[in-house]
Amino acid sequence: AVVTRGAEGATVVSREGVWHLPAEPVEPVDTTGAGDSFIAAFLLARIAGASPEQAARAGVRAARLTCLHEGGFPQNGGLLS
Repeated sequence: AVVTRGAEGATVVSREGVWHLPAEPVEPVDTTGAGDSFIAAFLLARIAGASPEQAARAGVRAARLTCLHEGGFPQNGGLLS
């Protein structure tokens, strides 16, 4: 299970363990889509073979990047790079 908690980060619970990851520091322009970005990056990482913790870290990074611009989608296409 994955629970995103906004500025409080995220929690992941799996058979392998439980991880509480803090949000990355950001001065947000707009938080629209940050949770969606987290989940997309998390799933992409898991499909690619990442552990739950590694996938959650990818999600936290993606959520932070989404908060740096107005609107729910990045304009430069670099969300997951």
